[in-house]
Amino acid sequence: MQLVCSTKILIEKLREDGWQNLFKGVVFFCEQHDINIPDFHSTYVARHGHSRHQKDHVTIEYHFRVNMFVVIVDK
Repeated sequence: MQLVCSTKILIEKLREDGWQNLFKGVVFFCEQHDINIPDFHSTYVARHGHSRHQKDHVTIEYHFRVNMFVVIVDK
């Protein structure tokens, strides 16, 4: 039971604090390999469905941090 509790604590810490470390690592990798990095402060446009009907004006960073990273950690 102690392993379950400690794992839960580590996952919660990853969810709260893990994004910055992951993002820094990705930026570092992209810079080392000359990969273009999009402006994460620009508006995210959904590529599926009808993007012109998209009501939420979210940034690319928000999409990847909340809609991707947090959802995956929660799974």
